[in-house]
Amino acid sequence: PGNMLGYGFASPSVLSGTATADPSAYPLYHILNSDDLVPRMGAMVHLGLCLTYPADDALRMKCYALPQDAASARLRQAVAPVVRRMTDTPSCMEIAAGFLLVLSNRSVEDMLDVLSILEVRLPLRPLLNAADSRVDKLIRLIIRRLEAAYRSITGRAMDRARMAQAADQIEEIVGRIGLRRFADTLMQLMTAPHGIRVRRGITEPYVYIVLQDAEKLEPWVWVSGERPWRRHAAMQLGAGGMGGLVCRRRKILERRKPRIPRRHAPHPRCDTRHHVPVLQPDGVRPGERMIRHE
Repeated sequence: PGNMLGYGFASPSVLSGTATADPSAYPLYHILNSDDLVPRMGAMVHLGLCLTYPADDALRMKCYALPQDAASARLRQAVAPVVRRMTDTPSCMEIAAGFLLVLSNRSVEDMLDVLSILEVRLPLRPLLNAADSRVDKLIRLIIRRLEAAYRSITGRAMDRARMAQAADQIEEIVGRIGLRRFADTLMQLMTAPHGIRVRRGITEPYVYIVLQDAEKLEPWVWVSGERPWRRHAAMQLGAGGMGGLVCRRRKILERRKPRIPRRHAPHPRCDTRHHVPVLQPDGVRPGERMIRHE
């Protein structure tokens, strides 16, 4: 186990704050983009050392596949306050519950359209049938499930006041830009910072961070507790600091020269079929016969 090491990119949190005494005591490194929502979700803490890249305008312009026209920029600016409130799993659940309250006042078609934009894969038709095709009953059912998950992760009940505040904020934004535009812009802000592939014409964020700008990664670890908190983790990196870790991991080793294959002299080709002895004119004399000797 002492020789094992693990790396993750955009890793979600995996445990509650009281599940382990020392979340940093694992040989794991998590590369995270500060704009990415996925590392903020899951549970409460990461295991191992987190290395967060402080996203800036240069990264966003270079790596985020977002429309750059003025209208799209205004939509993102309108929705950004909601995304900034999603700092961890509990706050993400509160925002989700508030959004569901907003959807409860819409038609079934609007709800299905929005959830399709957000790529929420639920058996909605059977659920609607179970709820007698009433959106409000379905929303209450989903919110009860969210509250149960919230309690299992945090050990406390969901704050209904914060849920109502999130619903009011989303309702106000939807009133200005429309429900479909809100959902589409929210989806853009959630997916653009999460890319980890190399696509034609664009280098997605995690590829850029690792190959071009890893020296800016900021190390931190979780400290366990009912309300876990983050601590700067320079001590976990040793005397070399962040630069030493990055340089050690990025060092390009000299390639081993390929071994020249040994070529043996080719075996002389021969006919392995059964040979019938050829009798020479003086091979057998009259009155003699050949006896095969094994």
